[in-house]
Amino acid sequence: VCAKTAELIAKKDFNWTVLDEGILSKSIKKEFIRDFEGNLENPFALNTNYRTKTKNPINILFADSFFSNLLNFGYGNYDYRIAANDMYEKIKTIQSKLQSSPREDHILTIALDGENCWETYQNDGSDFLDALYGLINADESLETVLVNEFIEKAKPDILENLKPGSWINRN
Repeated sequence: VCAKTAELIAKKDFNWTVLDEGILSKSIKKEFIRDFEGNLENPFALNTNYRTKTKNPINILFADSFFSNLLNFGYGNYDYRIAANDMYEKIKTIQSKLQSSPREDHILTIALDGENCWETYQNDGSDFLDALYGLINADESLETVLVNEFIEKAKPDILENLKPGSWINRN
C-alpha cells in the first residue's frame, strides 16, 4: 500500500480500509514497543482511527499485529476457554492503559491477513469465538462495533503522510 493506492481505493467509494501497524509506525515515525507478554507500552496511537490528508481521503484503521498473530499462529492449539480468557485479559490490559487518554473513543482492530487459521481450532473456531464474545458482551465497559459505526462517531486523527509498505515487514 502507498498514498496513491489509498487514493485509488477512496476513488472507488470505499469508506475505510485496514492496514498493518508497521505501516502506521513508519508513517507517524513512532515505534510500538511491547513488553515481554506482547502488551503495548503505549497503545494510544494504534487504538484510534485515521484519515488520509489527500484529495480523496479514506479512513484507515491499523491492525494490532500481536492479536492477529495470536489468532493465526498461537491460540489454535490451546483449549478454547484458555485462549478466549487470555485474549480477553490482553484486551483489558489495553483498556486499562487507555483510561488516561484524552480521547473518549478507542478501537482495537484485530484483522486477519487471509490465512485460514480456524482449521487449527476446536470446532473450527466457533467455541473460541463464542467464549470470547461471551466475555466481551458480559463486560459493560467493552463494546464490539462495526467499523462504519466507529468512524462515524470518533473524530479521526489526520495521517499526514502514508508511508508505502506491505502487511509483512513494513517494506
